[in-house]
Amino acid sequence: MSDPAGTFPGWVIPAGASARQRAEITCTRADVHANVAEGGVLDIPWRDLRLEVGGAEGGMVFCHHRPSGSIVCCDAPGFLAELGRASGGMLDEQLGAVAAQGAASRRRHRIGWTAMVLVVVSLCVGTWILATWGVRHAVESLPPTVDRQIGDQAYGVMDLGGAKEAIPVADAAVATIVERLRTHSARSDFEFRFQLVRSDLVNAFALPGGQIVVYTGLLAKAERAEQVAGVLAHEMAHVTLRHGLHGLAKQAGIAIAFQVLVGDLGGLSGLASQGALSAVINGYSRDAERAADAEGARMMAAAGYDVRGMADFFALLKQQPGSEVPGILAWFSTHPGHDERIASIRVLASRLQVEAPQPIAIDWTAVRAALGKPVAP
Repeated sequence: MSDPAGTFPGWVIPAGASARQRAEITCTRADVHANVAEGGVLDIPWRDLRLEVGGAEGGMVFCHHRPSGSIVCCDAPGFLAELGRASGGMLDEQLGAVAAQGAASRRRHRIGWTAMVLVVVSLCVGTWILATWGVRHAVESLPPTVDRQIGDQAYGVMDLGGAKEAIPVADAAVATIVERLRTHSARSDFEFRFQLVRSDLVNAFALPGGQIVVYTGLLAKAERAEQVAGVLAHEMAHVTLRHGLHGLAKQAGIAIAFQVLVGDLGGLSGLASQGALSAVINGYSRDAERAADAEGARMMAAAGYDVRGMADFFALLKQQPGSEVPGILAWFSTHPGHDERIASIRVLASRLQVEAPQPIAIDWTAVRAALGKPVAP
């Protein structure tokens, strides 16, 4: 900044020298006057002054003394304007050229930065697309043992919201349904296991590898075995379609994504151990849910089940206020778009044409009684 006397901080570069010396610069009616801190004076008359602007950021003003080659330079705000005022019009032509040069330089600077930003963004987007595509294919190439390893790690740290419990009648019913569906799953290399949890939650979920958690509240809510078969077929489809593993890899971030690409699964395992998989299975995309509906309906039809049982359970759950359910979210509240999906499943059921569904040999009244559900006489 200039002081009240119109003095600006700057430097003098003597002719033939490379080092600059600190100086105080004043613009007079006759010249640019520089008092060098180490001693000496340099005066540049307006008629002998050649003006140039440059420096790393384009803000340094250079006043060249044509006869000697010495230079006075200053980057203080207002110095260029002071040159124009004090010179009385003698530098107008040079100032105009400098202004045009500065505008062009700023345009180039903006264009350069814009281009660099676009390149960086393009590289980031391209890298992420490549990583996403690569991770998706890398996940598909992983053996099922990886799914089970990650699913079991998550299962070991999950708060299930209720006590694990053996209820012989209910266990036998779920085992019967799962076994019949398992023989018609798209893949035979997943081992389906289930665990009953004593809770009023109307819920069930499956982890990568085949671990299925079934809440007694869901069994008590169902009015017949085919409805439970629809839920279990849907969850088993998430396993065979590997939605949990894909979702975890997608959530992992680009660093862990590249780890997966090179076969290092430590990052995914760490996320599973930290509970990230719970968020994944409670937040499947609509596309994933539709795919699990379609595959679950196919499994039901292949097993001879009445596919309409899946749609009927959705309709039944419309009476369940999912938003009021504490803890792990109820099956209803984690599966959006119910009316659309009920209609879609009913269309699937008609296309799959199970003309003579094979009844499930389960006394569902006995199952509900074992769970403490009041049974109407």
